[in-house]
Formats: sequence, structure tokens, C-alpha cells
Amino acid sequence: MEQYTSEFQRAKEIRTNYFVVYDRIKTWIENAELTISNHNIDPSELKTKLVQLVHESQEVRTAYEQLVYYGNEIIKNSKHYNDQKAMQANMDQILFELSKTIQLIEDKNHTVDQILGNWANFMRVYQLVVEWSLKLRPLLDRKLQLNSLQEAQSARHQYANAVSSLTDVSQNLSEMNHEFDKINEVCSTGYLKNKLHEAETLKIDNETVLFERNLYLQETTEEWLQFEHKIKSVKEWIKESYSLLESADLKNKPLRDQLRILEQMLADVSAQKIKVNISLEKLQVHFHSEVIYTENPNIVHDGRIVIEDLEKLNRDVFQTTQNLDRALVQIEDCQSEMQAIRQRIVHEEQQLRNILSPLHQSSDSEKNEQECRERIRALQSHLNQINAKIKLLLQRGSPEE
Repeated sequence: MEQYTSEFQRAKEIRTNYFVVYDRIKTWIENAELTISNHNIDPSELKTKLVQLVHESQEVRTAYEQLVYYGNEIIKNSKHYNDQKAMQANMDQILFELSKTIQLIEDKNHTVDQILGNWANFMRVYQLVVEWSLKLRPLLDRKLQLNSLQEAQSARHQYANAVSSLTDVSQNLSEMNHEFDKINEVCSTGYLKNKLHEAETLKIDNETVLFERNLYLQETTEEWLQFEHKIKSVKEWIKESYSLLESADLKNKPLRDQLRILEQMLADVSAQKIKVNISLEKLQVHFHSEVIYTENPNIVHDGRIVIEDLEKLNRDVFQTTQNLDRALVQIEDCQSEMQAIRQRIVHEEQQLRNILSPLHQSSDSEKNEQECRERIRALQSHLNQINAKIKLLLQRGSPEE
């Protein structure tokens, strides 16, 4: 009886120990699976827990060996086949779950190592974006003082380089998003979401200012370059116009041709003034913004000087056209007078023929003939004087006072 009681107690203790160990292993498996499937912790914390699970897995394997010992004892002492079969199935199942869980831990541990690399790379690229923004800040915080075209071109070159750097920043942000998605598939991204948003905001804010200022500089530089070209070309045109105005080639032309050329020059002067004013106004618009300013008064002064030179040329050309107009009027008056004198000469010559005719001979014929001839000579002399005056007017191109 005592032996039976002792064996019964031993069998009961073995069965109790089996289920205690079984529950311990089962609980560990469930906790491990919860850890593996938990996406709400960051990779560093997950790595710590996985290392702990790897360490605990050795103890769990030892516990499983105890489980097998207890299970075999139960099978050996069991007299029912179904009980033996159930016990073996129970041990096989827990072994399958344990092996699977340990493999999952190893796989997860390897994945987390990769994720920690992704995390480190994310932060590295994030730092590149921050450094880019900090390096760019002095450029964007400084107002653009442009006192010469060279300064404007230099600033435009700086901003063009800054704009080109946006390509690298876009690639960095793309890489950050890629790393973020990989991390998010495995565990919590933690503060990375804020870092990603911060980097994207830095890029957008800087990009907006860069594009705006680069456009300002591009337009300003182009307008300034056009303005300087216009000033240079107008100065050359004024010089050429004065050369034409004083040239023998112009003065040798008929007065009406001269007048036509000079009237066209007056129209060209007006057109040049309009172009210079428009170019100057378009350039000045860019210096009235909140970003660009200048302390160089010569920009406006150069334009004003050219306009004054154009106005002087306009006065000189206008005075010449006035002289030509008056000269033409005097020539027309002289031509009318010459026509009248020629008619008088024809009349006097007719009178002379009548006097010389045998049919009209009288005692005063000789005296009348002499007087008629004197009048004809006086008229021809006057005609020659007017003709000389016309030639002089044509040569000088200006009226007699």
C-alpha cells in the first residue's frame, strides 16, 4: 500500500511538473510572439527585447528538455494508448511552436539590425538636409544690394547654384521617405515622422524663397543687361547722328532730301527716348521690391544723361530743319520773283522789238531804245542776283537773316 501510494504521488508530481513547465514554455512563446508582432516600439527598444529573448531561449530549451523527460515518464507509466498518443502529440506541438518562435526571433533580430541601419541612414540624410538649410540661411537672410551689373550677375550665379542644390535635397528626401517606409513596416518610427516633416518643410520654405529670388535676379540681370546695351547703343547712335548732321554728304543732297532725312531723325530721336525711358523704368521696378535694392545713383543718372543728350540732339536737328524750312521758303520766294522778272524781261524785249521796227520809227526811237535796253540789263542783273542768292541758300542750307 505504501509503495502504491509512493508511486501515485510520484506520478502526480511528474504530471504536475510537466504542466508547470509546459505553461512556462507556452507563456514564453506567447510573450515572444507579442514582442515580435509589436509595431509600437522603436527598433532600439525592440532590439533590446529580442536580445533578451535570445538569452531566454537557452533557458527555454533547457525547460523543454525537462518537459520531454516528464512527458516520457508519463508515457512510460501510462497504460492507455490514447493517453500516450495525446501526450506525445502535446510534446511535438510545443516543440513545433518553440522552434518556430525561436526562428522568428532570429529572423526578427536580423531584420531589426537592418532597420537600425535604416534608422541610422535616415538620421544621416536628415542631417545633410539640416546642414544644407543652415548653409543656405545666410544667403536667404541677406537682402540683395546690387550696385552694378557685375554684382547682379554674381548674385544670380550664387542663387543658380543654390537652386541646383535642390536636386540633391530632393534625392535626400526621397531616400528619407524610403527608409521611413522600411522602418514603419517593422516597428514604430518614433520621432522620425517629425524629423521627416521638418526636413520637408525646410526644403519647401527654402525652395520657395530660392525660386522667387532667382526669378527676381534673372529678370533684373536681363533688364540691366538690356539697359546697358541700350545706353551704349543710343550713345553710339547719337554720335553717328551728329556725324551725319555735320557731314558733307548730307549737305550735298537737295534741301528737300535733307529735310526728309532730318525729319526721320527727329522721329528716331523720339523713339530712342521712349525706349531708354521704358528700359530705365523696367530696371527701376526691380529695385522697389523688398528683396533687391541699390545705393548706386548712377544707374538712374546714366539713363537721364542719355535722355538729355537725346533732347539736345533733338533741339539741334529741329533747329536745322527749321533753317531748311525757311531756306526753302526763301528759295520759293526767289523762284517766284525770278518768274516775274523773266516775264518783265519778255515784255521789255517785246517793247524793244517794237521800237526797232521800221513801222514804229519816231524822233524818240533812239532814246526809247536806250531806256528799254537799260531796263532789260537791270532786270537781268537782278535776275542774276536772285539766282546767286538761290545758289547760296542751296549751299548753306540756311536762310538769310
